[in-house]
Amino acid sequence: PHILAFSISPAVCIPVVVLGMDIPTGSDLSGNAKSGWLGKEAATAGPFGVRQIHPRFCTLSPSHVTIYYAKKAASRKATGAIPLRGTTIRRIPPKKGKKYTGGFSISHPERRSFLLYGTNEADIADWVAKVSAVAAQAEPGPPPYTAAGTDGRTVDQPPS
Repeated sequence: PHILAFSISPAVCIPVVVLGMDIPTGSDLSGNAKSGWLGKEAATAGPFGVRQIHPRFCTLSPSHVTIYYAKKAASRKATGAIPLRGTTIRRIPPKKGKKYTGGFSISHPERRSFLLYGTNEADIADWVAKVSAVAAQAEPGPPPYTAAGTDGRTVDQPPS
């Protein structure tokens, strides 16, 4: 991927995934790779205190230890990324009265948590198994990616 690095101090260098980059395909997607539609819960609540769930076409890239997502399946440019290195994956129950049958959370001790939902129980189980396997097999390394949005904020920062 297009990875830049910036330094907070001489001892700490954090890799940055630049959004708007090409979503991995072909040889980058082997083993536990998976693509499909998931509902992604918004980072912040709307005007009535409710977090909306937006459909996103997600691509799990084992070689990048990342889930990339876009608003359209045909899009080859990522609108966001969820780094999996150092994360914990957990199943979550369905939201009552919603079209989603269940989902899973991706949490990191120092970053934003992501909630992803699916409409099919078997598909959710497959996502959880593959994402968990990729996260568990990730080699310890530098701090998790910070994905820079086109507006200059990082993915784990809510809009101001």
